[in-house]
Amino acid sequence: MGGFSVAFIAFLVIFVVFLFFGAPIYLSLLCSGLAYVFLHGGIDNMAVMAKMYGSLNNFVLLAIPMFMMAGIIMNQGFLPISRREMEERGWSQVDFVYVSGDAYVDHPSFGHAIITRLLEAHGYKVGIIAQPDCKDKESICVFGEPRLGFLVSSGNMDSMVNHY
Repeated sequence: MGGFSVAFIAFLVIFVVFLFFGAPIYLSLLCSGLAYVFLHGGIDNMAVMAKMYGSLNNFVLLAIPMFMMAGIIMNQGFLPISRREMEERGWSQVDFVYVSGDAYVDHPSFGHAIITRLLEAHGYKVGIIAQPDCKDKESICVFGEPRLGFLVSSGNMDSMVNHY
């Protein structure tokens, strides 16, 4: 077969079969990788296990499932930022109004996006008021009175930087 080892062929076959039957990619990679390690003769199995166990302390790997979770939560469209958008969703009243000093960015790297999306995932109706005008009382009355309350955050940016 032109230099392919039995271990490599087993790796490919197991990987493709797992994917064909709808197994998650991480499980396909894990099982096919373990099969390769055990079938290949020149690799110390204990060294592989020690390396795998040692990499569990890598917090960068933790970010991947968290961003995936945030992507799933945020897959339902933008949160309403006006009464019209609230009414388009068929809501007469929101449960929470989140007031933020930052611009509304629906991305998991922003705290207000994660907080509001987690509330939404738990069945609450959430509206966002981004950067309200402190000189106009009506700027925080966009949604009317919320059923449960206002959530107020200064945001990530300094207020003077937001002027530019």
